[in-house]
Amino acid sequence: MNLKNKKLSDCKKKIFQNFSSSHIAKALNPINLEFKGNNEAIIEGFKTIEEYDENMVKLKSKKMTIIFFGNNLEVKCISFDSIIVSGTITSVNFN
Repeated sequence: MNLKNKKLSDCKKKIFQNFSSSHIAKALNPINLEFKGNNEAIIEGFKTIEEYDENMVKLKSKKMTIIFFGNNLEVKCISFDSIIVSGTITSVNFN
């Protein structure tokens, strides 16, 4: 390996090491769901809230719609592309 290729390889390694696993996951899979029992769901990668009441939260992502059904559902926290749905989640539908 010549010096130019070694420097390029080292540069690629540094970029990859600084590119966090969450960035890689978002690039490969636009939606990330994490459940804490049936009382809370953390959703990363959503675009819009289509409908929302105490029994249903309907979220739209780039490629699908995710609908949470349950009791006393509420949006606990929301950011640019992440949302936390809390309450008693009884089912989740993916369209």
